[in-house]
Amino acid sequence: MNEELRALTDADAAAFHALRLRGLREHPEAFAQSYESQLATPLSEVAARLRETADAPHDFVLGMFADGALLGMVGFRRECGAKMRHKGSVWGMYVAAEAQGRGCGRALMEELVRRARETPGLEQINLAVVSGNAPARRLYLSLGFEPYGLEKRAALVNGEYLDDEFMALRLRR
Repeated sequence: MNEELRALTDADAAAFHALRLRGLREHPEAFAQSYESQLATPLSEVAARLRETADAPHDFVLGMFADGALLGMVGFRRECGAKMRHKGSVWGMYVAAEAQGRGCGRALMEELVRRARETPGLEQINLAVVSGNAPARRLYLSLGFEPYGLEKRAALVNGEYLDDEFMALRLRR
């Protein structure tokens, strides 16, 4: 199998949009955005967002491809304000079921952390994980992320309240 991990560009908009929709449909509890909201987003807007991310010096979306198919993705966004620029956030982490258990998620997160470490002035990566997502939580802990808080009833999905656990990785101590 031919695998490639790289930053996504606007040329990847259709593949990104399709995989994001799949993630939102299959795991609505794992994302703040709804399937319906993403479905209503025109592909031109998806491409524009990927283009904007690619043009921002410290924001990116990574994709893991296998034989040309996008099977995993994760985004990183650095805070903008002068008092917050030392932090950035992980968003949109998703690996398709057929790629799970093969190290795809770990490879995506390791590359995200590697890029973040190379960013001048960036000291911390934050993320939120739904408290019931044990595989994702284990991955983040194994990469050095540490829990620092819990938001009870962070989301309401299909009539069920879900808690978010907040985690941080300090890049420089």
